[in-house]
Amino acid sequence: MTDHSSNFRRVLCAIDFSEASQRALEASLRMTDGRVLVVHVLDIPHYVSPRMLGPLGGEGARPLSDIARQDADQRLAKSLQELEAAVPGARERLDTQILLGSPADAILRFSASHKADLIVIGTGQATVRKLLLGRVANRVIRGGPCPVLTVPPTGLSALRRLLVATDFSEAATRALRVAAQLASRENGAVEVLHVGPSPLVVPPEVAVGAPSADPLLGSPGTVGAPMTWLEISQRVAQEEMAQLQRQAEEEGITIDKCHVDFGNPAAKILELLERERFDLVAMGTQGRRGLAHLMLGSVAESVIHHAQVPVLVTHRPADD
Repeated sequence: MTDHSSNFRRVLCAIDFSEASQRALEASLRMTDGRVLVVHVLDIPHYVSPRMLGPLGGEGARPLSDIARQDADQRLAKSLQELEAAVPGARERLDTQILLGSPADAILRFSASHKADLIVIGTGQATVRKLLLGRVANRVIRGGPCPVLTVPPTGLSALRRLLVATDFSEAATRALRVAAQLASRENGAVEVLHVGPSPLVVPPEVAVGAPSADPLLGSPGTVGAPMTWLEISQRVAQEEMAQLQRQAEEEGITIDKCHVDFGNPAAKILELLERERFDLVAMGTQGRRGLAHLMLGSVAESVIHHAQVPVLVTHRPADD
């Protein structure tokens, strides 16, 4: 594959000292040849003042925030020690910061102020933690100024086979560009999946007529036997996929294989991930508001929640 923009310049990794966040740290180092910003957010409840005295009381009492920060410093040191054992030399490439506040808000503010071009966050732990991490990841994805990579406890083993889920939108095209950028780091392959809608009213086998002009190519068509809904849907998807391939080739991106399916997008993405081995799946979101965002957001959230591989989510360029 052609080297399509070498790597991310400034990667931000948000950690909570879980197994998934440890894998996220390792994945962050694969994303860039430069330095990685590592942040941990102390989430002291809003109804507790950071100046509130610690449990010792009396003359030796300390602010709760100081106690929490000391504990975080110790856990951070242990986490970095484990990382250094797994990835020798990793510590020299990290800049660490402990923040105070709501995790998602603090991560978003820090990423914006430091102009991060990729946010990496771990997801998928025990039930309660998974719900909490999921909420943080979802908020970061929705409000993030840059692509977000979520990493499960299984980690990121390689970048040799990447799947891009596309609806042919600008956001999905950007996801393809970022996936190509990542694949180029390890001479990997990029495959594309498009999932069209299921027939809600017209059964797939019902003939709906044959147009006298080709609506896709803008040229006269051949009037013949009526086409079924499924045949028309397949034809539309195949033409759009061919157009995407042409655009990718013009940008120096090679799409190694195309998949077209119909049904529930999240379910079909997860089925393909389970059936075939991919190292990462990438997809785009249209924006931060509106019905389109809610629908695409639910697909991304479902895939992140269930996938056993890292998930990369990008916004359309206008949202950056």
